[in-house]
Amino acid sequence: VTRSRERHIMSSSCSDSRDGVDKSRGVFVRSVHSSIHKASKLRSFFSQFGEVVYVKIRKNGNANVSFHTEGAAQLALNQYKLTPHVFTIEGWPLQIEETRFFTQHR
Repeated sequence: VTRSRERHIMSSSCSDSRDGVDKSRGVFVRSVHSSIHKASKLRSFFSQFGEVVYVKIRKNGNANVSFHTEGAAQLALNQYKLTPHVFTIEGWPLQIEETRFFTQHR
């Protein structure tokens, strides 16, 4: 996906394009293990909850995942609350929470 196409996807799927991603459609992933350095791994994992439109792993080890719908984000959050132990990639646990503030990568 080109950067301009990524921006188009972001703005067309968000209710508030000023902030990049509608917070209700995203999840914040805390302390992503350094072995999970490809966004495609997070995209693949979270796609079980719905269409993933954006994934960004930050240098500090945290990540943002944005879904096409609010329902997909809520499904992921609800499932995490019920069974956090199944949120693992390559044996490393994921900690997720609702995105409070998420700006589009520029």
